[in-house]
Amino acid sequence: YQKEHVAHYFDTADKDKMPPEEYYTKTGRGYPDLAAVSNHYWVVNNMVPVPGVLGTSASCPVIAGILAHVNDHRLYAGLPPLGFINPLIYQNPQVLTDVTKGYNAGCDLSEYYDRGFFASEGWDPVTGLGNPNFPPLVDLAMEAAIAAASNHV
Repeated sequence: YQKEHVAHYFDTADKDKMPPEEYYTKTGRGYPDLAAVSNHYWVVNNMVPVPGVLGTSASCPVIAGILAHVNDHRLYAGLPPLGFINPLIYQNPQVLTDVTKGYNAGCDLSEYYDRGFFASEGWDPVTGLGNPNFPPLVDLAMEAAIAAASNHV
C-alpha cells in the first residue's frame, strides 16, 4: 500500500538535502504514515499540567484521538470500527493535509545542528502522507464501511 509512495520520495528528493545514506535505508517500511502538528502541547499527567510536550509524544495521542472519534461516528451509525487504516489512507490521500515544507532534525548533533529529511509533496519521512482532515476522513470512513457492507451481502 505504500511502496510506490516511499520510492517516489527517494526518486524525486533533492539529493543535496538528504542525510548521509548510511543513516537510512530506501527500502522496506517507511515511517510515519500520518502526522499531527505537535509543538508545545499541554498535557496532564497524574493531575499535574505539563507544558511543552512535542513531537511523537504529542502527535501519537492526537492521531489516536482523531481515529477514535472517526470510530465513534461509525459505531453510532451501526458500522464496524476502522481496523487497519493504512490501505484506506494510502488509496485516499486527499483526506489528509499534505505538509510540504519543513524538515526534521538530523542524526549528527555533535558538531552542528544538521537537518534530516525534508517534507515534500506526497509521502515523506517527516510527515508521512500528512495531517488528518477530520470531516473528509469521517466521510471516507463512513463510505468505505457502507461499501464493504454492501459487498458482503
